[in-house]
Amino acid sequence: KTTSFQQKFTLDPSIDTTKLTANLVNGKLVVRAPRKHVSFWSKRHVPITQFDEDTWMELIGSGIKNSDGGENADTTAKD
Repeated sequence: KTTSFQQKFTLDPSIDTTKLTANLVNGKLVVRAPRKHVSFWSKRHVPITQFDEDTWMELIGSGIKNSDGGENADTTAKD
């Protein structure tokens, strides 16, 4: 005698659906849903801009602004 069973699940996007397995072990259904391998290190293209010395001095001489528009504080330790 055979029986039929259906169940639907929504899987997290981090699950690698190409590696899902389902096995019947001692009358129990064992489903394995491994996560996708996410590389911590990913390749990124970072463009490099070349400046002449005068332009560079203008850029760094204007100071680095905080996200609120203010100047960064000097954090060097003073005796």
